[in-house]
Amino acid sequence: MPNRQKLLALMLGFIIVLFGGCSAADEAKIDSTSDLNQAGYIIGVPEGTPPEEVAKEFMPNAEISYFTQFIDGVAALKSGKATAVIYDSSGVDRILLSNPDLVKLPEELGNIEIAAVVRLSDTGLNDQVNAFIKRIHQDGTADEMVTRWIENIGGVMPDIPKPQNPEKKLTIITNGMTEPMNYYENDELTGYDIEFIERFANYANFDYEIITMDYAAMIPALQSGKGDIIISDFFKTDERGQEVLYSDAYVVLHNSVMVRKSMFSGNIEAENSTIATNDELNGKRVGFITGMVHIDNFRPLYDSMEYEFNDFSAMTEALKADRIDAMLTSESKVAEIIEQNPDLLALPPYADNSASIGMSKTNTELGDKLDAVVKSMITDGSLDALTKKWMGSDEAQKVLTPVTLTGEKGTLVAGVLGDDYPYSYYKDNELVGLEVDLARILAAKLGMSLDVKTMDFSAIIPSITAGKIDLAFYLAYTPERAASIRFLTPLKSDRAVALVKNKVSTDSTATAGSFLTGFFTSLQDSFNKTFVVEDRYKLILQGLWTTIVISMLSLLFGSVLGAVVCAMRKSRVKIVSGLAIVYIRLIQGVPIVLTLMILYYILFASVDIAPILIAVVGFSINFAAYSAEIFRTAIDATDKGQLEAAYALGFTRVSSFFKVTLPQALRHILPIFKGEFISMVKMTSVVGYIAIQDLTKMTDIIRSRTFDAFFPLFVTAFIYFVITYLFIIVLGKIEVSIDPKRRKRVVKAIIDPEVSVAEVAE
Repeated sequence: MPNRQKLLALMLGFIIVLFGGCSAADEAKIDSTSDLNQAGYIIGVPEGTPPEEVAKEFMPNAEISYFTQFIDGVAALKSGKATAVIYDSSGVDRILLSNPDLVKLPEELGNIEIAAVVRLSDTGLNDQVNAFIKRIHQDGTADEMVTRWIENIGGVMPDIPKPQNPEKKLTIITNGMTEPMNYYENDELTGYDIEFIERFANYANFDYEIITMDYAAMIPALQSGKGDIIISDFFKTDERGQEVLYSDAYVVLHNSVMVRKSMFSGNIEAENSTIATNDELNGKRVGFITGMVHIDNFRPLYDSMEYEFNDFSAMTEALKADRIDAMLTSESKVAEIIEQNPDLLALPPYADNSASIGMSKTNTELGDKLDAVVKSMITDGSLDALTKKWMGSDEAQKVLTPVTLTGEKGTLVAGVLGDDYPYSYYKDNELVGLEVDLARILAAKLGMSLDVKTMDFSAIIPSITAGKIDLAFYLAYTPERAASIRFLTPLKSDRAVALVKNKVSTDSTATAGSFLTGFFTSLQDSFNKTFVVEDRYKLILQGLWTTIVISMLSLLFGSVLGAVVCAMRKSRVKIVSGLAIVYIRLIQGVPIVLTLMILYYILFASVDIAPILIAVVGFSINFAAYSAEIFRTAIDATDKGQLEAAYALGFTRVSSFFKVTLPQALRHILPIFKGEFISMVKMTSVVGYIAIQDLTKMTDIIRSRTFDAFFPLFVTAFIYFVITYLFIIVLGKIEVSIDPKRRKRVVKAIIDPEVSVAEVAE
């Protein structure tokens, strides 16, 4: 086989192993955690946490492997570097949504207490936290937060007022990579911990600044004064309790164990079979749209794991990707959903829903007028005809009714979803649907103009109560909603339906497809999750800019400092040259990550300085030590005889250096200097230790959201390759421009001034 084909085959094999994981044909089967207590098994745990103690207690014969970010443990598990991973239940549930090749063992191994952390001396702040925790547990706020963030998927941060006249400002440390506790969504921190922070700030009347960092750096940052309190899904342990002060637990979770599905000996076939009845939804993962009544009708009938979404498209994709087992919707939507997604099927309706127009209780005059128009449309049958038009199968009839919107009586503002076929959706770039058509008719009958606003369902009722919109259509009645808004005469009756994935159809399609088709589909999905969803490419650009800024400033200041150290190194004064030697040896002997942590947590602990500036200082100091030696070696390589000749011609030491030594030294400096700079650019990936969100850190943030263990790593590696290659090109051109031996030579002939230009040309 030719070398090129061998290389191609090797690369293809690497990709298959990478994305497909290890082969499970010969893997031992695991039914419970007791099966993991075997020599040769590797159990991944976050260091210094309750999962570590669980592994030591229940799996003493197995080897323990430690990881910092939980997504790194997922990567180890998927690649076969770990047999199992132990983490808290909320994190495991999120991981399983995006990793169908993993499974959670049924046992729950002890509880995990999540608490806030302060310095040992800060008892007053700890007392405030404990009083706040006691209050939110007594008034039910804590239970609401658990339901919103931990029991459901995709919680929405409530509107929490900020203190108007804060008494002080606190710096709060969190991780930002631990969904659902604290994570980035649309470039903003959100999650249980962030809501806890906002509510605590309102309770204790303080302003705050949130900084994010790895868990390993949190306690040093707290102890050095870089932060006042840690609120970040922090596990209580006795060992940590000797160094810091814990608050009472504000959330109690439990330890869960994940293994590869190929190793699990449970009933996988049952999991992979198509759900045929509503009763089979018991114990399954069921998705629903925030605020819609479908889940309220579902709960009394079936016991399932609930996953909350903000829009239908995200919920549908989750169902198709096996992240949930069923999605709840209205029967009127089923035909369109299945037409666009033939791999889904509908179960029989499980409940009846009645729907009405909802509007503000305060605008009684408008409400009475609208109610009268609705009743007349029900009586004369026009509402029924309108409903049949939009609910029917004839797409040609689904056009907006021609009306005249005069605007004499003001403007009617209606709220719709915009992606809710057939109620409100976009067709040919125009917002249409039953709700839009009905809004136009109502506005015309009242002599008003119309303003239709699209929004998430979770924002509709708050928008009505706040006066942002006048009304919304087809809202299901609940006593809770009736306390906030007014419901007009019911419009229609619909039925709630659960949609499931037709796994028989899916399996046959997958069998017919090729490996490459599946591979590229997976690649496309990873690309979409990494870059497109929530505009995550912006995070990467922010991290890339931070990396470039640190690199370029460190290059500038490090080169200047290196030149100074080089001059000291060559000084004839022994004390000066000795100090330079000590500096160079000291910096060369200490890893850059320790240099950064010493600067951040010790030397600049009490100084209010941006972490990026500390990173520039650290890398400048480090780069100066190496560049000084590069400069010295290049200068020493210059022929001493040339300097003596320059002195003989009357040049001073300074002019001799710039005229003779430096031009020759630069030719020796740049090749080595270029490599040292590229090495420094890559070393900037460790700045996450001091709360800087560089390119690598942003990638970790994205991995913590997508739970894609590998693709973001390759993206980061590729970006580093591109920027370093560009730097190499630029420095290479500079290198050529100052080296006369590598520049293109132009031979110029001697021209007789008496000869004309034409003669020379001939």
